[in-house]
Amino acid sequence: QFQRLSNFYFLIISILQFTSLSSVQPTSWIPLLFVLIVNMVKELIEDAKRKKQDREINNQEVFAIDPSTKDMKKLKWKDIKVGSVLVLMEDDQVPADVIVVATADKISGLVDIDTVQLDGETNLKSKESVEFTHRAITKDVPDGAQRAITSVPKQHVDMMEPLHVECEQPNPELSSFTGKLLSANTTESLTNKQIIYRGCTVRNTKWLYALVTFTGEETKLRKNAVQKKLKRTTLDRTTNHYIVGLFGFLAGLCVLAAGCSAIWITNHCYPWSWYIPDMYSWGEALGLNIFTFLILMSALIPISLTVTMEVVKVVHAKLIDWDSDLCYEDPISGQSMPARARTSNLGEDLGRIEYIFSDKTGTLTQNVMEFMKCSIGGVSYGTGTTEIGRAAAMREGRVIEEVERPPNLKLERGDNFYDPRIQHGQWKQLPNRDAIEKFYTVLAVCHTVRSKPKGGEGEGDDDQLWTPENVVYQASSPDEEALVIGAKGQGFWFQRRSYRDCYVVVDGEEKCFVLQSVNEFNSTRKRMSCVVQTPEGKLMLFVKGADNVMFERMAPGTGPLGGVTKVHLRDFANEGLRTLVIAEKELTPQYYEEWNQRYNEAFQSTVDRDAKLDAVAEEIEKDLQLVGATAIEDKLQDGVPHAIKKLRDAGIQVWILTGDKVETAINIAMACNLIHPEMHLEKVELPDVAIDPSDTANREASLKKINDENRNNVESQLNEACSYEPTKDMERALIIDGQSLKHALALEESVGEDDGPMLRFTNTCVAVVCSRVSPKQKADVVHLVKTKHGRITLAIGDGANDVSMILKAHIGVGISGREGAQAAMSSDYSIAQFRYLTNLVLIHGRWSYQRLSLLICYSFYKNISFSTAVFWFGLNTGYSGILWWEDLYQTVWNVFFTGVPIFFVASFNKDVHYKATLLEFPEMYKDVQYGQPFSKRVFAFWVVDALIVSILVYFIPTYGVEALNPTSSRSDGLDSGLWLCSFTSMAAIHTLINLRLWMETRTWNWVVLLVQFLSLTFFWMWAGLFQLYTPGKFLGFVSILGTYYMMLNNFAVNGICIACFVFTTVLCLIIPWLYYVYMNWPSNKNKSLQVQMFEAQKLEEQIRMDRVPTEEAWAQMLPLLRKGEEAPEQKTDDYPKFNASEDALGVTPSNTPKQRSMSFHTRSGSEAEEYLGYAFSGQRGEDPRLLSDTTSHVRSGTGRTHGSSPNTARSQRSDGPGAALNDAAVLNGVTTPSAPNGASTNLLDASSDYREVRASELLNGNAH
Repeated sequence: QFQRLSNFYFLIISILQFTSLSSVQPTSWIPLLFVLIVNMVKELIEDAKRKKQDREINNQEVFAIDPSTKDMKKLKWKDIKVGSVLVLMEDDQVPADVIVVATADKISGLVDIDTVQLDGETNLKSKESVEFTHRAITKDVPDGAQRAITSVPKQHVDMMEPLHVECEQPNPELSSFTGKLLSANTTESLTNKQIIYRGCTVRNTKWLYALVTFTGEETKLRKNAVQKKLKRTTLDRTTNHYIVGLFGFLAGLCVLAAGCSAIWITNHCYPWSWYIPDMYSWGEALGLNIFTFLILMSALIPISLTVTMEVVKVVHAKLIDWDSDLCYEDPISGQSMPARARTSNLGEDLGRIEYIFSDKTGTLTQNVMEFMKCSIGGVSYGTGTTEIGRAAAMREGRVIEEVERPPNLKLERGDNFYDPRIQHGQWKQLPNRDAIEKFYTVLAVCHTVRSKPKGGEGEGDDDQLWTPENVVYQASSPDEEALVIGAKGQGFWFQRRSYRDCYVVVDGEEKCFVLQSVNEFNSTRKRMSCVVQTPEGKLMLFVKGADNVMFERMAPGTGPLGGVTKVHLRDFANEGLRTLVIAEKELTPQYYEEWNQRYNEAFQSTVDRDAKLDAVAEEIEKDLQLVGATAIEDKLQDGVPHAIKKLRDAGIQVWILTGDKVETAINIAMACNLIHPEMHLEKVELPDVAIDPSDTANREASLKKINDENRNNVESQLNEACSYEPTKDMERALIIDGQSLKHALALEESVGEDDGPMLRFTNTCVAVVCSRVSPKQKADVVHLVKTKHGRITLAIGDGANDVSMILKAHIGVGISGREGAQAAMSSDYSIAQFRYLTNLVLIHGRWSYQRLSLLICYSFYKNISFSTAVFWFGLNTGYSGILWWEDLYQTVWNVFFTGVPIFFVASFNKDVHYKATLLEFPEMYKDVQYGQPFSKRVFAFWVVDALIVSILVYFIPTYGVEALNPTSSRSDGLDSGLWLCSFTSMAAIHTLINLRLWMETRTWNWVVLLVQFLSLTFFWMWAGLFQLYTPGKFLGFVSILGTYYMMLNNFAVNGICIACFVFTTVLCLIIPWLYYVYMNWPSNKNKSLQVQMFEAQKLEEQIRMDRVPTEEAWAQMLPLLRKGEEAPEQKTDDYPKFNASEDALGVTPSNTPKQRSMSFHTRSGSEAEEYLGYAFSGQRGEDPRLLSDTTSHVRSGTGRTHGSSPNTARSQRSDGPGAALNDAAVLNGVTTPSAPNGASTNLLDASSDYREVRASELLNGNAH
């Protein structure tokens, strides 16, 4: 607890108060103890929960084989040891890292596991048992039988006893495992396929035998349980800097006061002041009095600030959790997916975001894959197009011919392919039917998908269970599942698989493909392959992978076919489809035997097995024969374009980091409104350079030469882009692929802290799209912007490949999507849809930063004004250290007098009452983005205001009572003196501090009103308590109750004291009021959008209706509303539905029903007030098409009214309210023919005597 600077500070103060240096009662330990107890109780509760969870987990039971009895018995998790053999049942949670020895599924030896607690992935994964042990144990089990077991046969125990394991050391790597399982005569290599990690759950098998390899802290789960690095917000760091600065200010005051005290003592010591002992030298008096005044003014640093901030942050986090607008109802499962704030420490940084780095698949898209198109033998198949394809065609002026699909066409979920040329077996009539058969055969065989009958308990041979309608697929990747379903839709039905056999049904005929070897997919290889023996006895290599790694491995002579396929791939990418290239290769038995020997050697290696397997796979995956390509659709999520538009309007740069092709990334960015056709796109790409595979001697030299050339190429492209100065209205975007990004990042690293060419160029860009990037490159890009620019970054993703990026950013947001929960588990905040990011950032982030800024400023304000009054009191006491405030009052100042109201205001205050306002006017986010609520100017104003308050609350009551009431103020003739002036001052500062918070409060409800009222009256109730007891009769605190005893009574009967109290309070509140009037004055250039929106809201509250009037109704209502008169009632038909309820004062539609224009009206007086125009359209909550995102500049002070322009191109409609702006009119600007001298003034032109007013979004329909 004392690692916190504030707690340590008040510990020192509390100790000093018990010494003779203190002139006050030792009361600081009371609030310090309260703070410590609150934190201790909080941590005690958390520790107790952790201990309870540990006890529950350690005492869970699982069946294990007892070596002594050789039968099953229950064993607690904490008693499991390495070498134990567990008997796991269906739905059991795995208590340790175990090797699958045998399963109840005799045919395949597979078991499904749920890894959601381990890596967050929701898809079931298949693990396979060790082949020789599984066959030996299950040889007597009938085929297809899966029965629960109650005892272990003796022969099973005898078979497992001699097993011995050699494996790697414990490590956190979840994707690999290296080891060997040895018995008397057999050795089999172990991979990640045969091991189940702790935290997984067994599914779809009745039992399995598992050999324990790692337990406790050596398991993968515990190795990955690394505590996340604590993230601190900019507000916390700035607050610490201010605290250090204020402590320096406090130290300066203490030194000054101690110096004045030492001088006074030196000049007034004995014999002139005989009651002052001459016991200290000047230096000693200075040193000791420093500590005296440090104690007196210790409250200048608010002790309750840290605790209050933590609790308020927890409230802000709960408000995110409870926000129904952030809750998503899955239309498929019906499951509710609310937002989750996994940390309460970063809410205010959500209000300072300047860069958002987003993944594409599953983040911007739905991650619901559908097989849609393909290219086979140079022919493109598949009809229809995507939303992205339609948008691209509109931009290019192309017409898409849609093929009507039969109304009775039924497609399985995951299959959206239709082409009458090959549908329903018509492919057999085509000339290239052999190529089509090869293509779909590869799709049905080359994968890791697992099938399972819906109604069966296992994977037996019951033909009634294994029907196309009854089989469901389980895949680790939705892409693979879509490809298998696409093949099934054309009659190539993958039925099931066992250890080596893959059964595919074609036209009712079951074909068995024997899997010989599998080279698995990884992010480095970007492909997978398998060697199979076909039913005809051929050895075939089937390969599928990304086009950039597949074409370089094609056999010579693929040129013509490859060229056509590349064209098809580019067309697919332009539609936003995900593509893969399919290839095959026939192997000779002799070549395969030689290769398989090297493969087995690499497979059995326990050192660098993965690297050796990749090298062996590289040998066989060359000289491939191109078969075709696939195209899978992944649709955009709802509301993504609108969300990105809002984020960009808020001043946030959005970067897309994706592993897709450049063309796909560009089209997705255009579909998302991130880039548009008029934008200048700067592409940084590297040409494909082929290396002669036969020239092994010069391979390294050639690679180095190519690498240097590529680096120079990237540098020259970026430098050339930087040298071109964009025009004022030009928007630029950077498109860069992963290979070029690697060199660009290297260039940034080589220049140290300076900006390299990439960052210099991105500073002039409004969007950046990085394609073909790896997970590490995503994290590197985030780290680059975070460290070099020092900007607040947010990374959002949904998959395990996004975790490094999420952890690297200031704030990580995970999408609870179909790729699992690993990204969400590693994030700071989790949401279900990308569009919710606008609410999270623009609303919750903005409010959180504003509320905490107010909390910090107000806390320092009330404590500085309260503490520095003691310093001014020293002017009358020779800085002797006499107390100005009563001890107990000073002790409860922070907690009871002023602490509670600011907590509620900081938790629930809203400067704008309606969320729709913030979403419709995202420019309001820029105020907090630039740190305006907690800027140096704002903080300095609060500090200066506090110092002025301290001066007024001391001098006015002290000298006012003395000057206006020099005689006795008490009925008994005695002079109340010091404590009556102090009580008057205390009453004034308490009242004005609470009223000052009223001025800052924007959200009034009964809770806030009650708390603030109770806080305001609590002081008088506290003072009344002192009326009930005489000195020395209340708990022994003689000196404490003896100071303000009967002061309330003396204050109440003294008109001078009351007058000083009222005058001081009013005068102190006038200063901030004048400041706000100045800041919000119409002619002030600093007038913010928030003030304009507040005025718009006042109009909204006056209307108090859910729908907006028509033009005629507005023309009647607005003048009355400005005069404060009641508006006439309107018929329901006069109110068309609208998108948002905020309209702006002073902006009315034209009276011409057929001609729409923007009319700016002025009020009386010499100044013209401009207000924000807003266009009403569509249904509430819709996402209307945006026509313009411009900024209009209106000349202020002219007093003229802009009329409609006959020259402006607009769509002429007879229905008035339905008239809409034409795109060309919006892009060309709104002209005003009524300008002086008949000139047509373009509102988009900017000059020095123009002030900028943000124009509202001009929406399609009912545009004013």
